[in-house]
Amino acid sequence: MNKSGIGRWIWLGSIAAAILILSAPVYAAEDEGDPQVRIRNLEKQMQLMAEQLKALQEQLARDVQPAATAATPIVKSVVSNPVEASFKNGLVLRDASGDWALRLYARAQLDYRHFSPDEFSADTFSMRRARIGTIATFFEDFT
Repeated sequence: MNKSGIGRWIWLGSIAAAILILSAPVYAAEDEGDPQVRIRNLEKQMQLMAEQLKALQEQLARDVQPAATAATPIVKSVVSNPVEASFKNGLVLRDASGDWALRLYARAQLDYRHFSPDEFSADTFSMRRARIGTIATFFEDFT
């Protein structure tokens, strides 16, 4: 959206705010306890807001239409199968048709040592080994 389009949105927003402020019902002069009066006021506000929404939607349609017709790329639709995920024996992602599957897994060997508080020594924590792996299968024949 160009700079003039943003200016129009600001202008429309300020008009909408002014209308809402000016159309706010003044309850000091009316009976606040009468539900029929409140319902009528709320219906008027809803009608005003519906008109404002329609005006904003029309403005948006006018702003978007020239931009959409200026450069419309040709997009070919690609039919694809959804991807399914499961957590059996690690994270497994697979195609719904069964053409491919990808299994992700990780293993870690951790070591923790705690010594007596009577001695001056620190507790230790170390990761001795860590492995991350994948197994891919394509067309149930190639692993």
